[in-house]
Amino acid sequence: MKTEIQKTISDWNSDGTFSGVISISAPDDILYQEAFGYRNRAEKLPNKPDTAFAIASGTKLFTALSICKLIDGGLLSLESRIRDLIPHDLKSINKEVTVFHLLTHTSGIGDYIDEEASSDYFDILRLYENRPVHKWDSLAYYLPMFNELPQKFSPGERFGYSNAGFVLLGLVVEGISKQIYQKYVTENIILPLGVFIRQDGDKKAYYSVGGDFGVDYFSAYFPQKEIIASALGNTEINTFPLFKRLFEVLG
Repeated sequence: MKTEIQKTISDWNSDGTFSGVISISAPDDILYQEAFGYRNRAEKLPNKPDTAFAIASGTKLFTALSICKLIDGGLLSLESRIRDLIPHDLKSINKEVTVFHLLTHTSGIGDYIDEEASSDYFDILRLYENRPVHKWDSLAYYLPMFNELPQKFSPGERFGYSNAGFVLLGLVVEGISKQIYQKYVTENIILPLGVFIRQDGDKKAYYSVGGDFGVDYFSAYFPQKEIIASALGNTEINTFPLFKRLFEVLG
C-alpha cells in the first residue's frame, strides 16, 4: 500500500508545483508523510510536517456556522440589526444592515480590501504599512480599517463580496457569547464538528475538502482501514484529484 500511495502522490506532483504537507496514517503507523516546497520562499525555509498553514477565507465557514448556532439558540435572528448586537461605534455603517445581509454578502458596507475596486498592489501595500499584519490579532483591530468608509450600495440591493462583513459577524459572536471569537469557535464548532460522508457499497470515508486564495486543504478518515489522510498547502492544483485517487487506493 505504501508503494501505491508513494506512486499516486509522485504522479500527481510530477511537475513539483505543490507546496505543503501530505500525511497519511493508520492507528499504529504513519503510512506516508512528506513536506514539499517552502514555508518562506525568500529565505528558502522548507516546509516541515508540522508547518502550520493559513486557510484564508476558508475561516468564513466557521464564522457562519457560529452565527447559525447562536441563531439556533435563540440569541439572535437573521433579521437582527448589527448595531443592536455589537458594543462598538460602527460610525458610517448603515443602520439597516442585518445578520442576513452580512452572511449573504449583500450589506453594501465598505471593505478594507475591496475586491470589486480597481485597487492595485500599492493600495494593499499602503494598508499593510499603516496596519502591520502581525498586529491583526483581534477583531476590534479591524474596525478602523472600514467603519468610516462610505456605503457602496443599499443593504440588500445586490451581492458584493465582503471581508469586513465577516469581521462584523465575528464581533457579533464575541458580543453575544461573551467569549473571544477563537475560543467560541474552538469549543462550539471545531471540536464537535461533523464531516461529509462518501460511501461506495460497503466502503465509507468521512472527508472535507476546500480551499481559498491558492490554499487547498483536505482531510479524510477511512474507517474500514482506520486510516487518516490529510493535506494542506499553497498550490494552484486543487488537492481533490489527488485524494480521489487515494479513495481508490485506500477505500
